[in-house]
Amino acid sequence: GRDLGKGTKHYGLIVVGHSLGAGTAAILSFLLRPQYPTLQCYAYSPPGGLLSCDAMEYSKEFVTSVILGKDLVPRLGLSQLEVFRRHLLDVLQKSNKPKWRIIMGGTKCIPKSELPDDEEVTHVQSNRQWTYPSDLTIALSASVPLYPPGRIIHVVHNHPEEKCCCGQEESTYYAIWSDNKTLDEVIISAAMLNEH
Repeated sequence: GRDLGKGTKHYGLIVVGHSLGAGTAAILSFLLRPQYPTLQCYAYSPPGGLLSCDAMEYSKEFVTSVILGKDLVPRLGLSQLEVFRRHLLDVLQKSNKPKWRIIMGGTKCIPKSELPDDEEVTHVQSNRQWTYPSDLTIALSASVPLYPPGRIIHVVHNHPEEKCCCGQEESTYYAIWSDNKTLDEVIISAAMLNEH
């Protein structure tokens, strides 16, 4: 508790965390809020699959989350992983490219010319037998969507067309308020890990 002899009676409490620690900070804030009603929590890159819709809405009173660009962690939850799984299996089934190339190339841009057209897909599918379910609509579980906590400040990377004096791009960032429900899918990019 508070040490009233040291004059800290009116001190507030701020809880801060990053990544899994941000999720822990948000949950801890729920538990401490009755004792510290003015408590504020700052969650940097919290896990996406953390709170139910009702809990997420309630947490907006005392939690502020900061998310950078295409960071993977705030977009991860069981329902997001199920959607990602369906998309990945769909691409793997439709492509005649080596599967390792698709998976390893997932963090790079693959030219559209390397993706199969519909005729190729039909031909390839008729010549293969799959060892996993071909019905990609089957979900692995009946997961309930979960969301990152609090109000979301999304820091977005802007790539200007003009170059600075040294010939290098001057990258800029800007912050926008974002809706928790817009972080509902994993974005595959080279930045998804670097921005964590």
